Amino acid sequence: MATSIQDFVDTIAIKASIDPAAAETAVGTILSAIQQEGDATKVSQLFNQIPGAAELAQKHPVVVGAGGGVLGSLSGVASKMIGQDAGIVVAAIG
Repeated sequence: MATSIQDFVDTIAIKASIDPAAAETAVGTILSAIQQEGDATKVSQLFNQIPGAAELAQKHPVVVGAGGGVLGSLSGVASKMIGQDAGIVVAAIG
């Protein structure tokens, strides 16, 4: 039986000694970046093995260029220097 994404989030929260909501946001944001950056077939296979992963990624979308300030600027610079997908990583960090 596959481990659910909630089990993973709970484990992260306990091991990192952080609030479960913060762990959920972090994991969801990472999953969203993976969903946007990764090969669609491989991402689909991964998400199919982890119940709730796709839903959590959709709950915490990473939007490139949506932020202002330093992270918005950094995202724009990274996109210009490295390629448009680099902005997703910067947005996820934000």
